[in-house]
Amino acid sequence: MGRPEKPIRTLNPHLMLLARHLRETREEAGLTYAQLAARTRPVVSATTLQRAASGETVPRLEVVEAYVLACGPRSAERARKLWRQARSWEHGANYTSAPRPRLAENAADLRAALRATYYKTGAMPLREMERRAGLGRLPRTTVRRMFNGTTMLDQEQLRAFLRVCDVPEREHQDWLDAWTRVWKRETFIEPTYWVDRRDGSWGLEGQLDNATMVQHESHARPAQLSRVVT
Repeated sequence: MGRPEKPIRTLNPHLMLLARHLRETREEAGLTYAQLAARTRPVVSATTLQRAASGETVPRLEVVEAYVLACGPRSAERARKLWRQARSWEHGANYTSAPRPRLAENAADLRAALRATYYKTGAMPLREMERRAGLGRLPRTTVRRMFNGTTMLDQEQLRAFLRVCDVPEREHQDWLDAWTRVWKRETFIEPTYWVDRRDGSWGLEGQLDNATMVQHESHARPAQLSRVVT
């Protein structure tokens, strides 16, 4: 089995549990790190696997999964849960004040709830989230813009986000209801405006500077306009 491993020393209690879990899983399988590496798919080096169980830093999730699955037919669910907890602790994010999806009343609430879920479930790198969601399902640029407050995920992107974050299926409807509720109150797409030119004529936004903008539905005629945007 090779030389004994060094003691695990970390201030992150969840990383401690993850490292112990990885070591115990390998020991139960009776594998050296070289043997373990040969069984990983895709291949992960013995050095990387040993580092993952050292407790020095939180390893990448794909390494944790490869490590556990190479030890034999078993689920990686516990390892994923420990990884998420270790990452969440490492980021030190305070997500307890974020509203639950049922209480989200506007876009800011919904973004705060999604951001809290992201950190609570490990703050997975956005590139890895994009890969796990599948081609085109959850672009990392869209997620980044959503966190920055400049856009919102559409319904399919929201579903993908929840799946990648391992949010239980039974909770998805609360999130979809929140999305629909917020969508009815706020429009995430760029609105169309008619402008009231100083000469009394009408035109589209951008055709004249220093104009009074009046918001309307894209199909509305000037006579139907009702709210002046100041």
